[in-house]
Order: sequence, then structure tokens, then C-alpha cells
Amino acid sequence: MEPGLYDGDTIVINTKETEPVDGEVFAVNYEGELIVKRLFRDAGTWVLSSDNSDKRKHPNKTASGDLCVIIGKVIHKQSERI
Repeated sequence: MEPGLYDGDTIVINTKETEPVDGEVFAVNYEGELIVKRLFRDAGTWVLSSDNSDKRKHPNKTASGDLCVIIGKVIHKQSERI
């Protein structure tokens, strides 16, 4: 999620907010892996996207089915970086 979120940053997740919101960042169980991604709508489908511009390394993923479970919305970030 760099440049929005760096290794070592601390985040707070509101687990009561599990409804997707366009443009917001969520913690997601994606195929059994915990990931933090920004959600957006594309042609009626929810998509998980990294803020990192290298899409070859961090491609967008479709957020659908039982293999993608929203854990909660990221509501706070603490970072050592400016």
C-alpha cells in the first residue's frame, strides 16, 4: 500500500464497518491471507487495489465470493514516516 501505508505502520480497524465504501481502505481476508487494500467500484464490481503504482507487482483483485471477506475499515494509521 505504499505510499499510503508502509511496513511497520500501525493501523486501527473498525470491525463493525464491513460494508464496502468506494475509495476507502479495508482489511480483508483474501483467499486466507490478510491484506489491506483500497476498495473501488468498476462496472458494478468491487475491486481491491493497492496505492502502490506498480500494478505488475501489486495487481488489482476482484472482491467477490466467499474467498474475499471484509474484516473491517481502516480508521486510523500511525506512522514513523512523514
